[in-house]
Amino acid sequence: MTTENWSNENARQTRAFLDTPTGQFLLDTLRMSIGMPTDGTDQGRTLVSAGEIRGRAQMLNLLLAHRQVPGQVAEKAEEYPSLDDDSKWTAK
Repeated sequence: MTTENWSNENARQTRAFLDTPTGQFLLDTLRMSIGMPTDGTDQGRTLVSAGEIRGRAQMLNLLLAHRQVPGQVAEKAEEYPSLDDDSKWTAK
């Protein structure tokens, strides 16, 4: 399955799983597996370590991004009603 085929139902199921104790345990386990970079004494090992960390972090971010459909932005609650909408400002 590709990202283009990711549906609202896929995103809903992913969110539902990641919100369970098992999903939270998986996320915590993945976060811990990202690791720390080496101490920098060996430049080659440091570069490899940094690449591994970046790859693991990207994998975790990809998993978290699949909680919603690509291109879909979560709706933001309106803090204040529009000044042009009289119905929002009249006493009820």
